Amino acid sequence: MLSGKIPDSLDLESHLNPRETVMVLLTSCLEDLNPRVLAEATQAISQILQINGEVFWAANVKENTSCWKVFEFFQTNAVPKSLLSQCFAKFFASLESQSFSGILSVVGTLSYLRTETVPKKPHSFDADYWLEVDYFQAAKAALKVRNRTLALLFNELWKCSSIYHKSDEDDAILLNVFQSLDPDGVDGVMSTMSLRDETILETYNHQKEFTKSMCAYNAQLMTSSLLKSFPNKSSTTHETATDGLSHSLAQMGCFVGALKVVYENPKFADLRSKRQDSGLNYFIFNAARAFNSSDVQHATSHLQDGFLHLASSIDLMDMTNALNIQSRLIPAIKLHELQTAASLFKSSLSFDTEKAEHVFEEWDVRLQRLLLKIKFEDLESMIASRISCLFSLLKSISSPLSAAFTTIHQYLQRTIISYSKNARKSSNLQFSTNAMTLLKALNSRLSRATDTVAGLEDLKVLYHQGNATLALRKLKESTSSTEYMTKLNPFHAAKLFDESHEAMKSLVEERQVELDALNAKLKAKPDDSITKQSARRLNNQIRFDRSEIHRFSKEVEKFLLQSIENYFLCLQMGEKFDICVFRICALWFENSTIPKVNELVAKYLDLLAGSNRKFLPLIYQLCARMTMEENAFQAALKTLLIGMIKSHPYHTVYQMIALKNGTESKASKSNALNQAALDILNRLKNGDSRIRTIIQSADNLCDAYIELAFQTPPAQSRKAKVTPPIPIDRNAKLSRVVDVCLPVVTVDHSVSISCDYSSLPTIQSFQREYTLVGGINAPKVLNCIGSNGKVYKQLVKGGSDDLRQDATLSNVFNIMNVLLQKNFETRQRGLFIETYKVVPLGQRAGVIEWVDDTTPFGEYLSTAHERYNKKDLTTMDARRKMMEEHNRDESTPKTKLQVYREIEENFKPVFRHFFFESFRGPAEWFKGRTAYTRSTAVTSIVGWIVGLGDRHPQNTLINRTTGSIIQIGLYLFSIWSNQELTDKYSDLGIAFDQGKLLSTPELVPFRLTRDVVDAMGSNGVEGSFRRCCEETLKVARKEANIIYTILDVFRYDPCIIGKEHSLVEVMARIRERTLKLRGP
Repeated sequence: MLSGKIPDSLDLESHLNPRETVMVLLTSCLEDLNPRVLAEATQAISQILQINGEVFWAANVKENTSCWKVFEFFQTNAVPKSLLSQCFAKFFASLESQSFSGILSVVGTLSYLRTETVPKKPHSFDADYWLEVDYFQAAKAALKVRNRTLALLFNELWKCSSIYHKSDEDDAILLNVFQSLDPDGVDGVMSTMSLRDETILETYNHQKEFTKSMCAYNAQLMTSSLLKSFPNKSSTTHETATDGLSHSLAQMGCFVGALKVVYENPKFADLRSKRQDSGLNYFIFNAARAFNSSDVQHATSHLQDGFLHLASSIDLMDMTNALNIQSRLIPAIKLHELQTAASLFKSSLSFDTEKAEHVFEEWDVRLQRLLLKIKFEDLESMIASRISCLFSLLKSISSPLSAAFTTIHQYLQRTIISYSKNARKSSNLQFSTNAMTLLKALNSRLSRATDTVAGLEDLKVLYHQGNATLALRKLKESTSSTEYMTKLNPFHAAKLFDESHEAMKSLVEERQVELDALNAKLKAKPDDSITKQSARRLNNQIRFDRSEIHRFSKEVEKFLLQSIENYFLCLQMGEKFDICVFRICALWFENSTIPKVNELVAKYLDLLAGSNRKFLPLIYQLCARMTMEENAFQAALKTLLIGMIKSHPYHTVYQMIALKNGTESKASKSNALNQAALDILNRLKNGDSRIRTIIQSADNLCDAYIELAFQTPPAQSRKAKVTPPIPIDRNAKLSRVVDVCLPVVTVDHSVSISCDYSSLPTIQSFQREYTLVGGINAPKVLNCIGSNGKVYKQLVKGGSDDLRQDATLSNVFNIMNVLLQKNFETRQRGLFIETYKVVPLGQRAGVIEWVDDTTPFGEYLSTAHERYNKKDLTTMDARRKMMEEHNRDESTPKTKLQVYREIEENFKPVFRHFFFESFRGPAEWFKGRTAYTRSTAVTSIVGWIVGLGDRHPQNTLINRTTGSIIQIGLYLFSIWSNQELTDKYSDLGIAFDQGKLLSTPELVPFRLTRDVVDAMGSNGVEGSFRRCCEETLKVARKEANIIYTILDVFRYDPCIIGKEHSLVEVMARIRERTLKLRGP
């Protein structure tokens, strides 16, 4: 028997036939059923009454019937397109009066229909428009059921349709959506809105500039007070300003002022007289109040009710909305911590001190993990709740001298200091002031002295408020005597000595550059007396500086040694300062002829022998410095490399073999680097048998790869459009590679601290065939079978390209990922550069990780323009039209621009359709598009920093699974385009602005064409893209010295410096780019 409610009266249209009338009546009884029973009941009704879709449409004549709740169960029947469109139109016309369940059903149905293939329509995007649906109304409906990703998807579909028109209501929808889904998108929406007072205030609040918003709200209050005597059509100005002022005061930490403003607002006059349930906060407040009164029983009861309320609200949550989930997570943690605190009482009078210590430790760990992903502003209420809870615990302990009281007080003090520290770091100084005032008052009440840590935090708050003089004065008053520390903090000491050494060293260099410029000017104008005088004065200054530096040469060397030593001490402190390894190597390489430097480095390398993994990111640069000379520098360097190979052979041995094979892949003279690599490998082979086996196996594997790389495939296979698999000769070296004790080469294995790599999947065998992917060098796709049964696709390449350049730049991108992960803003947004493994095997051969589930940007566009914009110009027509204008004798920049604008009008962007096609579900669509926008931003900025050029559409891949983009080299261009290689450089090798020296110079910092922007959505580059670019640049500016250090190491890598580009040119570009990052 159905348990639904039958309405008191059901007004049915007289023209309904009996079958339709019964259907309306029965579906009206389904209102309160759960989805499973609803589906079963609907099926039963349709079977008994033999109802098809057309009966449902005919019966649905009343706007408020419950038929809409079963809508999705009838739409799957064969229904004419016109009836289905009419049904949607009827529903959206009366949207405001529809029930929640009805809207949920209709919106879900519309979303489902998008995933279905439309008959006689070849493209999945056609499913969005085969019905005549007003997607703007659909977006409003999706918002009503809190499905914001679907609302955004419908909004984007509406903007792609012919009926789109800009409106304030559209902006309101987007603001609602982005405030919950992606706050960066709010900036994009606001950038297109008219600058009314309301918009400006929204901008202040969104950017957390609450001081400005408070002034604006205060101005509104003053204005409304002055105009009280004038007739006013709207009485909301004063109330709106009051609400805004209280919000701004609360966000700044001025809670008393906020409460006063709220209290004086007439809208809240009866707040105290009403008992309002405000969700989870209602239960948290009552539980905390009971707990503060030592009423553990009632507190536990309220907590249980709170957990039940939380569980009931989960079904209504939009699980695709991370911010919505976060809004439930933080109250849940408050409930849990209150419950845990209540459990610390064994009985009404007994407190479990031992358990409390474990609980407090868990709370600290939880907070540290949350701070990695969530801003302090969002966690502030949770920490404040914890502080309140600790005060209640402290109050419940009667004896101030007991161990329980001391434990709680100490943790409370640490929590308040941590609260102040995190608030200060997030620029919420009022919160910090509140916290430190509270702590001082607490210690005063308890007659306990404020410890040094709390006093130092109080001084830091004062200093960051701009009161440096008062902070220093207070510091002097608080110290009875001054004792200088004999041991400085290693990191800060290293920076101090490093900067001092660099300042003294660069003094002459900078003036010499200025003198060279003046001399060049004199050559052009020999009679220029002012220039002669300047040059003479500068020359005298340089001579004086050199004499001074010679006089203080010991001081310069002292700063250098102290800097290196303290950087090494940083490495010994743990993982926090591992980035110092780059500066150590830069200083070491630059001063490799100084005996004391090599002696110091050798000493600390010996101490760090168990942690030589820290030098793995620089393996290419370390190897590039090897020679056959016998000196202190080479001894220390080779000792380090031998230790790294012994500890982490699978991360180092291939680089050494590639150098050893430098003369084997392509005929050239033997050189010192090859001999040095061979010497190290031979020394290792003569030692540990385990390492000897690994080196021999790796060497044999490399030989097998190289043999296949340079093997000439059958001529008929290279001419075929679709090449069949080509068998590998049974006598080939690769055929004999079976059950090798080596991990799969193209898998990026994580570094083991214990140096244990026994759990890694090893190479079981290779499939006995390969395929070609096009190109003059015939790169080959090979399948490697691992011991875990997984098949790893690899690209084996040999020919004119030096893959060591690509491997080195890929290494730079990995280091940039480390920097992006360190920063909160970039880490929160998941900004990173997607890379792939490149393993050079020699000078002209290597194996590359195959990038699965990707398609080139250009390959998709080549067909998408024709599919979606059939009336537009073709790619070739647009190019031909532009070239004709370019080659025309009377052509001018103005006429070229005019022709280009005409082409734009007739060649519209289409890349947004990639996401409509590839990600059918709204959550997947939003996630994929966001990943694309963010990855485009970070790769654009990082690509500009290293001067990466030749970024044409064929060497930019897009991941069909995640939506992120991947920058690849020219070897993959040949894979996808099936064209021959014509350039002797690999694309990732065209770095440091070398693209400006190509026959067609690269003049733009990065590619941001209309199709690239089209996929970012209606906001375009505003919003998420711009903010991610800004945050990436902030990281680059903050870490400019590290970036310069990373790029500075390239001076010693012969892979980067070719005979076409001198060392001076490359370093000049690196310096110029880094100075731009540092800013004025």
